[in-house]
Amino acid sequence: MIVIYVSQHAEIVGGGERSVLEILQYLPSDVEARLVLPQKGPMQRLARAIGVDVDLVPMPPLGVRTLAAIGPWRRYLRQYPHAIVHANHARAAVYAWLGGARRLVFHARVAAQDRLDGLLLRVCDAIVCNSHATARARFPEGHPKVHVIYNGVPAPRLKAPVKRRARLVWVGRWDAIKRPELAVELFEHLAPHWHGELVIAGGAPPGSSYRDQLTARVVQSPVRARIKLCGPTARTGELLASARFALVTSMHEGFGRVAV
Repeated sequence: MIVIYVSQHAEIVGGGERSVLEILQYLPSDVEARLVLPQKGPMQRLARAIGVDVDLVPMPPLGVRTLAAIGPWRRYLRQYPHAIVHANHARAAVYAWLGGARRLVFHARVAAQDRLDGLLLRVCDAIVCNSHATARARFPEGHPKVHVIYNGVPAPRLKAPVKRRARLVWVGRWDAIKRPELAVELFEHLAPHWHGELVIAGGAPPGSSYRDQLTARVVQSPVRARIKLCGPTARTGELLASARFALVTSMHEGFGRVAV
């Protein structure tokens, strides 16, 4: 069975791209997987490192340049007439459909509605949502094409507890959706009554000024000595395992503003 995974981003923009790479890494041996990207980038290098073939097919923003991209898509998918196409973004799904994909799956990872949702519901064979909140926000309840499959969570590696200052931990993308500065605000309210520390790990998307904004917010905090900005890390499991609470401060997703 051939499954073609399509990502409209060649960069690691957020958890969606990382999730695709994890899916590719743990597929059963009887699945022949390929990854389609619009251009060269970190996704290409990381996919090849786990033995996945990568193909480059254009995916410009939908508009005047769309017609020019349909030809390359049709020529590409003609090579794999029986493949399942798994699109990781709405635009990627539209291009796969225009290119003649015979079996098309769209993976919806964001709860915010997209203007393409109605079209995708009609043309896709199945839509996978990463939560019931995403499914309710974007598609009719109980629709037979819509399925909820949660993102995989790696099993924790149990180690002897390490004595350290109690921690609040925030891990994620630094942007206006995930809102890491809310973790700083919460910690400022909590700090007079609790002697722990706040650790914020992650990074801002390419070209974003959010890193500078978050850094400035921490520098201005009266408890800045107890706040650590770690930046990107591949050891998120260990970091979360060290936490007393993990903070989720998103303002635009169904699970937002909780402490776990």
